[in-house]
Amino acid sequence: MSLPHSSSRTAPSDLRALLPEVVAEVAEHAFFAWAEPCEPRAFADLVAASDRSRATPAVWLCARVGFQGVVSGSLEVLLPVELARELGVALTGGSASDGLTDQELHDVAGELANMLCGVLLTRVDRRQAFELRPPQVARVAGVREQAGRADQDQFFCLNDRPVAVRFGECAP
Repeated sequence: MSLPHSSSRTAPSDLRALLPEVVAEVAEHAFFAWAEPCEPRAFADLVAASDRSRATPAVWLCARVGFQGVVSGSLEVLLPVELARELGVALTGGSASDGLTDQELHDVAGELANMLCGVLLTRVDRRQAFELRPPQVARVAGVREQAGRADQDQFFCLNDRPVAVRFGECAP
């Protein structure tokens, strides 16, 4: 399955402003991980370092959650499969030697996107109801080539690994 690029209108500034705090909170509370924003250049360096450490470029997952309410659109999270594996082990209380199936890795990526979206929208307005659609998850390629599009993405370092978050078709 391939997820088409969904950005058309930029996300409202309050969503973008709240995102770093929400990413850090979800990483810490749900996955016992740490996260911090990183500059586009640092993100590109993390992607390049990840690719250099293996014979082929790193495999990435893209998880998209659509939402509807006072603000409607979608939130996408791009993360390396290795990070999804690490987060899945933390989420389930397993050990590093535990193997996760492709479906479980997709579930972890989808759950990360779902948690980020839910916490973020609740911060925007606790009194309004939002409808979240089930996450769509796909393997993606070409992340290294996309790493410089800072106008659409917000970049994070999560447990020393690169993560990008973008909003798609946000409308009031």
